[in-house]
Amino acid sequence: MALQFSRLILAVALVRAVGASSEVGAGVSGHGQTAPRYARVFSFGDSLTDTGNALHVAAGPSSRPPYGETFFRRPTGRASDGRLVIDFIGISSAV
Repeated sequence: MALQFSRLILAVALVRAVGASSEVGAGVSGHGQTAPRYARVFSFGDSLTDTGNALHVAAGPSSRPPYGETFFRRPTGRASDGRLVIDFIGISSAV
């Protein structure tokens, strides 16, 4: 349990550091162009970020209600009913 919490803290710190560096670099560059921002977060799942994402299996339980109804309003293929830690990290980092 402590190891998972340590991993979470490390992941959050890393995302915050990357977000802070992108905020610094998001200003106007020397040539009058804005620097690109990150568009996606890739998380190579563990129990804190892996949602299943098995919608390609049409007969799977996550392709039917109630999965996803609370936040997404439709079945999403996720093995959860809402957002996870990685979703909140992406939102707080403006990704």
